[in-house]
Amino acid sequence: MKCRLSVILFFICFRSVSQTQTCPINIDFASGTLNHWYAYTGNNAKGNGPDAIKQRYDSNFTYPNGTLNVTAIPEYLYSVNGIQVVTYNSDDPFGGFPTIPNINGYQYGYSIKLGSTSITRGNSRNGNAGGYVRGLKYSISVPPGPTTEPYTMTYAYAMVLENGTHISQQQALMSVTLMTDDGIIQCASPSYYLPTFGNVNQNGQGATLDSATAKANGFKVSRLTSPNFNPFPTGGGEYLQDVWFKGWTEVTFDLAPYRGKKVSLILEADNCVPGGHFAYGYVAFRNNCGGLEISGDTLVCNNSVVTYSVPALDGAIYKWDIPDSWTVISGENSNILRVKSSQFGGNVSVNEKNSCANLTDVFAVKTLPSPEAGRVKRWLRSPADQVSQWRKKPTSPWKRWPEDFSFAFWSSRSWVQATVGQST
Repeated sequence: MKCRLSVILFFICFRSVSQTQTCPINIDFASGTLNHWYAYTGNNAKGNGPDAIKQRYDSNFTYPNGTLNVTAIPEYLYSVNGIQVVTYNSDDPFGGFPTIPNINGYQYGYSIKLGSTSITRGNSRNGNAGGYVRGLKYSISVPPGPTTEPYTMTYAYAMVLENGTHISQQQALMSVTLMTDDGIIQCASPSYYLPTFGNVNQNGQGATLDSATAKANGFKVSRLTSPNFNPFPTGGGEYLQDVWFKGWTEVTFDLAPYRGKKVSLILEADNCVPGGHFAYGYVAFRNNCGGLEISGDTLVCNNSVVTYSVPALDGAIYKWDIPDSWTVISGENSNILRVKSSQFGGNVSVNEKNSCANLTDVFAVKTLPSPEAGRVKRWLRSPADQVSQWRKKPTSPWKRWPEDFSFAFWSSRSWVQATVGQST
């Protein structure tokens, strides 16, 4: 009887803990639709903010009034998609990055695209003023539980922005906002835009881009020119190379302080306020809210360079710990750490802390022994090739693979990934 009671209590406790860590339904767009998300579109002729929202889509209704079973929503008063669920991976034309990210080995399943290359200039249905605005909102009911137990939301973002040479506050942008009834949670609500020095002409244009700050924030110039005609071509050409992109970056925030409360998560992409320059971005969510997780290999080669990472916290301090015999190469004070392993395994751990989160994770790593000196392991093509084959000199008929050629071999009933030129 005592044994049976213990088992029952165990399952009750296990279920209680799991419920406190369950992510919101379809937060990661796994249904392939916008279910449970509220959406809106609009025009920011009078500036960004609530007044820019012109069309709302409720999560309880189907299109054209809601998002239920909807996969895409058009721009405000225009037929081009301004919001769409991405279920098929491809490369973004301006940035070259995948539209569904892989962050240090973690493959996301879906993403959402907010925005397009469409602009209101020259579109008679929208007039010549104001840029397109598109956004999504999710009302998160944070599960009750101890505030000492993390409830994390982890997402990755990427974006493409066109430089409008306006003051920074009127540039095209992408933003993520976290709100409670008391207001915006500032430490988890970033905005991303191309900053300028504000030296505009009488027409509100011509400001010099602060390219050093833009590059420091991860932006790069696209090799493609803008698809939209430049109405002021003097000295600049008809189609300008003024499009910048930022590849995938992963971030997290902790909602543990709001256990038992509601929090609103808002994603938004806005064209420049005058309307002639575009913005679009992608966001992807992990369906794991159980705390910080280190990404990277758990099985590494002796004397090899390995990367470990965690989602970034805005303004955070990072503290990594690695096995004593390992060496830090770079990133000791960032969310991405590069190290060189030794013959000994051990734990990799990290603590990241900012004004509204304090998160920790520990990651156990095993090290594979090196092969005998001077020998090269032949890569194995299938689980049937379960015997490592060796040869003193990698000459014909054995193929000499490039030094950076990555491959996998079957070992101890599992696949192991390695790179030619590294010990395995």
